[in-house]
Amino acid sequence: MTKSGIAVLLITGLFTAGVRAGIIFGTITQGTRAAANAAIEIQCGQQGTYKTSTNSQGSYSLRVSATGECIFRVTNKPGEPGAVVFSYAQPVRYDFTLIRDSNNNYVLE
Repeated sequence: MTKSGIAVLLITGLFTAGVRAGIIFGTITQGTRAAANAAIEIQCGQQGTYKTSTNSQGSYSLRVSATGECIFRVTNKPGEPGAVVFSYAQPVRYDFTLIRDSNNNYVLE
């Protein structure tokens, strides 16, 4: 195989590996305010754990190489509120609101 043939295979392999990765993005609010600096963890079974945090506007964006069902958690709030989300090859948006429950823990709505 020629050097150019190997280069094409490598580039194709890198491109197709990136195609499977999706982006999960959205916002988190707390009441009427942005939930700034919320620590986010997305656990996709055995496929991996992905971490980020919201910016000052409560927005987040995270590239997730796994596809399928995942657990979205805010890890720096009491109760570590969570929700089931799905990762796809295409970007998917999830907006959440942090609400306190009767035990003074947070839940995501």
